[in-house]
Amino acid sequence: MDAAGRHGVAVARTHDGERIEWIFDESTVRLLDERTVLVEDNAWGKAGTVVTSVALIDSGIVDEAGQTNY
Repeated sequence: MDAAGRHGVAVARTHDGERIEWIFDESTVRLLDERTVLVEDNAWGKAGTVVTSVALIDSGIVDEAGQTNY
């Protein structure tokens, strides 16, 4: 489940005591969330602690920088 409560499929990479997870919508394959989870105790916390979690709510393609797509 991502930071916005949506369910998906995760792909993960573990490196230096952290696991980076990308969560994708199962039907659209759209990226929903990226999070970092500790797999070893360290200065940031105990193993299993979610250090960062960022839900992607909206995205789009625009013609110019700064333009919004509504």
